[in-house]
Amino acid sequence: LEPNLVENVLQYAKNLVVPGTHDITDNVFMSQMMSRFHITSLIMVNQMFEAKRRSIPLEDYCWCICIFLSDDIDLKINWVFSVYDANDDGSLSRMELYILLKPCVLHSDEMETEEAIKDLIDIVMAVVDVNKNGSVDLEEFRILVKKNVLYIDLLGQCLPQKQAVKG
Repeated sequence: LEPNLVENVLQYAKNLVVPGTHDITDNVFMSQMMSRFHITSLIMVNQMFEAKRRSIPLEDYCWCICIFLSDDIDLKINWVFSVYDANDDGSLSRMELYILLKPCVLHSDEMETEEAIKDLIDIVMAVVDVNKNGSVDLEEFRILVKKNVLYIDLLGQCLPQKQAVKG
């Protein structure tokens, strides 16, 4: 990114910090992601924020926004995968897929819901888990996204739509 754009992001972010700190609260972060960047899934915003924390350092927030503004697909793939990889072990397990895919399934019957989620996980694993080790790693995800960039939001939106960052 151009240095002046990064400087503008930093100046903007400084207006969001808690006075006397270099931190942005979880409420401000969530509000920014939802209202400014139109990322409306609370699950994704929590994953981005690493819900265990009460605040996010200014530098981390700026890094996040710079990723949003970047045209570098590898940078975006790395970001999205890191958000999906809740336990930060470098792969997406069936349990992580379950958590990410559960909001996609709407059934009134709990048994039907569980079965539908299991079916979705099986489909994702059949398509993405190229080495058949039972999990999805970053390189498998990268290959999928580079075949079709729309797959970057396969497990949930954690990047804004272009018009939210360019408009």
